[in-house]
Amino acid sequence: AKYLGKTELAYKMLEESKEKRFDHHLAADGSQPHELSRTRSVTYSAFNLKGLMYLALLAEDLGLNLWNYKNINGATIEDAVAFLKTYVDNPNDWPYEQISAVSGKRLTGAFVIAGKKYNRDDFRKTGDELYNRVGEYFGHSLLRFVPNERILKEQMIQEYSSKKLSMLYELAKD
Repeated sequence: AKYLGKTELAYKMLEESKEKRFDHHLAADGSQPHELSRTRSVTYSAFNLKGLMYLALLAEDLGLNLWNYKNINGATIEDAVAFLKTYVDNPNDWPYEQISAVSGKRLTGAFVIAGKKYNRDDFRKTGDELYNRVGEYFGHSLLRFVPNERILKEQMIQEYSSKKLSMLYELAKD
């Protein structure tokens, strides 16, 4: 709807996503119970989180703040990122099923963007550490949707460093 210039419809749909997506997908602790019941709980939680972040980025462009929306359980996207950080910090202590290895690239972009959006150094540090381990991250597609940051080129992403990305974010916001 937004792409077609139907901003009122886009706003309405994003507003409805609060109940349809955020309220039903995040528990009070930031976990995603539907995803945790799967055999690849981290993988599906990261994928679902990416979707919630896409919605928040699209909403931001229309003046709707989904980044800080507290759902009916009191959880936010920030809580969901913090919950997944427990896996990154201690993968052997993860109490949920994960039948295959988790690539750090599935999580890196979420931590980089959440670090910026919530001004959280712990998220930024986690994003940096994951990036240094795997050398890439799924978030490059997510970054393309950050308002005013569509100028990011693939080579910029490949040359990523926390400092460079922070500078790009600041330049794009001006």
